[in-house]
Amino acid sequence: MVACHAINIAAQNLLYTDHPTVLWLVPSTAIQQQTLKALKDRKHPYRQALEHTMGTVTILDSIEALFVQRSTLDTETTIIISTIQAFRVEDTDGRKVYEPSGALSHHFLGVPQNILESLEKYKNDQGQGTVIHSLANVLKMRRPLVIVDEAHNARTNLSFETLARNISPV
Repeated sequence: MVACHAINIAAQNLLYTDHPTVLWLVPSTAIQQQTLKALKDRKHPYRQALEHTMGTVTILDSIEALFVQRSTLDTETTIIISTIQAFRVEDTDGRKVYEPSGALSHHFLGVPQNILESLEKYKNDQGQGTVIHSLANVLKMRRPLVIVDEAHNARTNLSFETLARNISPV
């Protein structure tokens, strides 16, 4: 319940937006499913608290987020619920959030060059490359509010490096 109320406070006072993108990281698949079920249920107190303070809210799991529309992120509070393990890796190969997705390509149209330069890219022989159209890069551009469920268990160097890689300001 605290996290649900904190989203509005952080959106208004830190991010200065009415429609934040929220990355809600949980420690396990079981907790991810419980959290998704609660937040998708319009009768659940968590969802009611969110809608009362934020208006229209879209809840997505990390697979659904691979197809999120730019207009959804622009006009609604969007909460992506994922396990921290989906992001917390040194080698990003084989992780869906880091893989290119044609469904996300439209998020990268009309983005200023200085922002594109800060995103993960394919590497070519000259050390430069094309921006990877991944969920991780979409999130990095959006600078999401991050909620880490059971954060006391996620205090490792790899966890902090992962968060910095995915949400650091562009």
